Amino acid sequence: MTMTDSRIEIPSGDKRAVFLRTADGWRPDWFYQGDRPMLRFKDHEWLSVGHVHPAYAVEAKRVRRGAIFGGQCEYGGVPVGWTVRVTADAGGGFIVETTFVAADSMELLEAYSTFETPYEYDGTEHATTVIGMNPVAKWQGDRQLSPPIWKHPAWVYSRPQAVRITGPCNAPYLAQALAMPDGSNARYTTVIGDWTVCRVRDVYVTPTRTTTPDSADWAEMKRASLRGYKFIVGALNWSSAFAKDPNVLFKAKVKHRQRVIVDFDGTPPGGSLDTMVLAAWERAAAPGIPEDGRVGAFDLARQRGVTWAAAAEWLRGVFCGRGAEGLFRPGEGLVTYPPGTRPKFDHEYTWYWWPQWAGHLHYRALVLDDRELAMAADRYDAEFAARAKDFYYHGPTIAVSVSALPSLWWMYGGGAGPMVGVFRDIMAKALEGSRAENGGERRMDCGFQAVAAEAFLLGAKIFGDPAQAGQAYVLLGEINAQLDGNFWEFNVSERANTMHGGQIRPMGHGHAALANYMAHRATGRPEYLAAARRFARYLVAIQYASHNNSLDPEFDWRGWANGTNGGRDQYAEFPPWETSNSLLAVAAMMEDQDLEAGVHQCLWYFARTGLAQFPAARTLKRILDEAMQVHYVPRDSIASERGCYDTLPYLAYENPHDQTLLASYQGTDCLLGELVFGGRLAAASDERLSVIVPRAAMMDARELEERLVYVWNPLAEAASATVTARWPDGTAAAQPVRVPPRGGVRMTLAR
Repeated sequence: MTMTDSRIEIPSGDKRAVFLRTADGWRPDWFYQGDRPMLRFKDHEWLSVGHVHPAYAVEAKRVRRGAIFGGQCEYGGVPVGWTVRVTADAGGGFIVETTFVAADSMELLEAYSTFETPYEYDGTEHATTVIGMNPVAKWQGDRQLSPPIWKHPAWVYSRPQAVRITGPCNAPYLAQALAMPDGSNARYTTVIGDWTVCRVRDVYVTPTRTTTPDSADWAEMKRASLRGYKFIVGALNWSSAFAKDPNVLFKAKVKHRQRVIVDFDGTPPGGSLDTMVLAAWERAAAPGIPEDGRVGAFDLARQRGVTWAAAAEWLRGVFCGRGAEGLFRPGEGLVTYPPGTRPKFDHEYTWYWWPQWAGHLHYRALVLDDRELAMAADRYDAEFAARAKDFYYHGPTIAVSVSALPSLWWMYGGGAGPMVGVFRDIMAKALEGSRAENGGERRMDCGFQAVAAEAFLLGAKIFGDPAQAGQAYVLLGEINAQLDGNFWEFNVSERANTMHGGQIRPMGHGHAALANYMAHRATGRPEYLAAARRFARYLVAIQYASHNNSLDPEFDWRGWANGTNGGRDQYAEFPPWETSNSLLAVAAMMEDQDLEAGVHQCLWYFARTGLAQFPAARTLKRILDEAMQVHYVPRDSIASERGCYDTLPYLAYENPHDQTLLASYQGTDCLLGELVFGGRLAAASDERLSVIVPRAAMMDARELEERLVYVWNPLAEAASATVTARWPDGTAAAQPVRVPPRGGVRMTLAR
């Protein structure tokens, strides 16, 4: 670091933060990459304290890897002492921590530090913005390529190209790719909020000026020929806040803090946007990773006997026994939603959902040598097959839906029986419908086509039909073209469906990853593997929570995904099916792929936080009073909980956040999850490590004789343990392992 009487320069690789001393004090200059100015404190001012914007620091001190600047201002007659600490971040870029302490309490509508690019853009620039767990936005000049994002009337002051959170941001980063139409003057900017420090949790980016001559721009008619982009993360700003006109109380003599990481490049970090956003997600997750490798919600659940094994055993009893009223009746089938958990829904029993359960149950029966379960599943296969034409032959899409994939995977691994004949017919119909759309616009979006590609690759082997594989490769060619295009069109729905904002459902990217991985295994072509890994990066970075802001100690949000990152299901907080189904898809890739740390971190979290999907894991209920105010009350104090939820203790909530809508289709993946990440097939003596059985995610029969596992260590130091695989006859195989910090080891244990 360079520190003279007139200049402070803090290096961070090929980047540097420069501060200059004038007659009035120290003022921020620019953040540079090489000699190119990339970013600055907004208007070269350190921070906002309401309408007061200190531009000069009266003191500067050297600290490890950087400097701390400080001064005092006055707001409303209240003296306010402030500091801004800037240090090089080990991951690149700079950590900026802003604090202030007011001598007396005060109300502010703006506070903390914000940042902006140089004013070098003329309004024709192309901008792609990704905010964790929120809608993706892509603009080319004044034309929006991504779907319109919902706007509250309170946000009328925003400029068209502004991008904000439209729902809670529990993956607190903003990543923007910005360039002129010919690709020149490119800037790739990342701003990451440390939500363990920031109490203001807004995320927002906006053009600084209007460049259109006839615009009716609200902002004091701020027109210019050139503009930049302003980034507001973890800062309070009146016109951009998620809450309308926030007048916030800042208490006297309390240190109020904001901590962000700012980073920037002239080329995409890692070579592509998916790599950039996953790196941002990992950096956003870092402050919240538990140093001791423990998750409190997991420990609370286990203290009450709630485990993945307990859930799987309860569900086994349902299908091997007399069923469970409100879920399953032998001879009649499954309901979609049990009575009392969703109003005005048909609670009729039907075999429609059976294929989603069947594959998981059959595979468990195989690898656990559970003959009773196998016989029960065979009986219900026959029940389904006898009735399938009543409800399963309508339309060419049903065979290649996400709910059909578990049975297809079971058949792919050698499963036989009446289901094969049913799916032979409907897969042929699905193939005919898909091929009829070749060369034109498909009715269903890219997420659905990813699921279809996976189904056709499975069907090609099951039915000996190379035409299905051929169609899968056609679909993969189409969806992979969107990795650098409309990568948000993966909601697994009709293209015209606006319920989900035209954005991404986790399963869209999850199955795009798995289908490409299957294509790579079948063909050896590296472009399929590259696409699989890119989709896996997008999946985790855009959909999954890295920060826990839950008020319920039994429900830790880390490792959970939102239903979709836009539209209604952005608020279907943390559905189990969307979360676990997508993680199982990428877990399969770990058979021979060393995926990025963020992917493993998500799986590690969900193996511990995912139990919150079950009523049995929850003693508190998040509930509203008549004025719609939130309360947490003991579940056993609510009589309807006993009648509607406690009777089905291990059926998943569709919405574990609100603890409503038990759903048969949400609750299937725990049966496979227990085998893949829940410790049933293999576990480590150090329970802080995760042990993934990747081939079980693909219902691979090889797990009968050997266990291929991937052991992941979330800790900052190496860990040693013994990994043990157990077989149904009581035999076991064990091997010692030493796993590097934040790393993994692949190993095989033979029977």
